[in-house]
Amino acid sequence: MRSKIVLDSYAVLSLLFGEESGEKVKKLLKEDNEIYLNWNNLVEIYYIVQREESKEKAIKTISLIKAWSINLVEFDERIWLLAGDYKSKGRISFADAFAIATAKNFNAVLVTGDPEFKPFEKEIKINWIG
Repeated sequence: MRSKIVLDSYAVLSLLFGEESGEKVKKLLKEDNEIYLNWNNLVEIYYIVQREESKEKAIKTISLIKAWSINLVEFDERIWLLAGDYKSKGRISFADAFAIATAKNFNAVLVTGDPEFKPFEKEIKINWIG
């Protein structure tokens, strides 16, 4: 059975930077899963790679991610309203609010290792990788 999965920035970056938790993400990408990544999280990945490496590396990274077999979630009013609701409830980054909202919208499991999501465990299912 296909699982619905949302990757947050932490999950993608752990794979890109060769971290141990990235192996779990690699496995999920190889399995027959329905995987989502919100564009807001893609922007976060872009600026982190640019800050840590270079703009050229960030551009190549985005091209690589866009070639993966995932669904990039674009602007959607339901999702941005949910993201605003989650952002208003607690201390969570703007991009992370979109990851939660995307998971809620698609009734998907959020894959992350970021402890910032702990307060939202009752709102969505989380697969803790780190």
